[in-house]
Amino acid sequence: MRMSRDRLVFMALVALDEVADRAGTRPIEAGFEVRLLLAFLYAAGNGERWLFDSFWRECRRADEPGWRADQSRYCRATALRSAWRGIARSVGAPETVEFDHKVRDAWRRRHQDAGVKSEI
Repeated sequence: MRMSRDRLVFMALVALDEVADRAGTRPIEAGFEVRLLLAFLYAAGNGERWLFDSFWRECRRADEPGWRADQSRYCRATALRSAWRGIARSVGAPETVEFDHKVRDAWRRRHQDAGVKSEI
């Protein structure tokens, strides 16, 4: 049985949301899995590449020299959330609180199924 495009896009957005959450607190080593998510969502989207480039850069960006750690985290998290929202918009996801809750509910279920304690 094949998955629909909408289901695959939703799953990719949930996974990218998790990446944004992790990278918002500290820079991450963004590997092949993040590249695959971004490439898939870019292919499914409307062609605004700068959003994807921004997400890639920000999830790996080190803390700014001379800034307090919380300032760097705030800036990185804000930039990641902005890029995530633009990516979601580019693939046709609704910009609603209800959609955001669906993403977080899926995220929460995945962690509960895996037995991972989540702060979300």
